[in-house]
Amino acid sequence: MAGAAIDFLEEEAAKRPDRTEPTESLRAAWDAWRSDLLGAACDEPVCSNENLRIRANSLALRASQAALAAANGTGYVVGHPAGRWCREALFFLVWSCPQPVMAANLCELAGIAD
Repeated sequence: MAGAAIDFLEEEAAKRPDRTEPTESLRAAWDAWRSDLLGAACDEPVCSNENLRIRANSLALRASQAALAAANGTGYVVGHPAGRWCREALFFLVWSCPQPVMAANLCELAGIAD
C-alpha cells in the first residue's frame, strides 16, 4: 500500500518538482524497509520483526498522508486511491497491533523520540 502511494507521489513529482525531495525520501525509506523485509524472509534478518512492523506502519501512514496532500481535494472524492490508502494505513495502525508496535507508533505520532 505504501509502495502504491509512493508511486502516485512519483507521478505527481514529475509534474511538480517541489514534491521531488519528499517523494525521494519516502522511496528511500520504502526501499530500505523492503530490503530488510526480504532479508528476514530469506532468514537473514538485520532487524527484529517488531522493528519491521513499526517501520511498515510508519511508512504507510506517512506515504498515504503525503499522497492525500499531493492529490489536494480530489483525494477526498469517493473512489480516489489516496483516500483509500489513508483509511488502510489507519486500519494497519490498530488492527491486531502488538503493544510495543502500538507504543512506538504512538510515540512517533506524538513526536517523541525513541
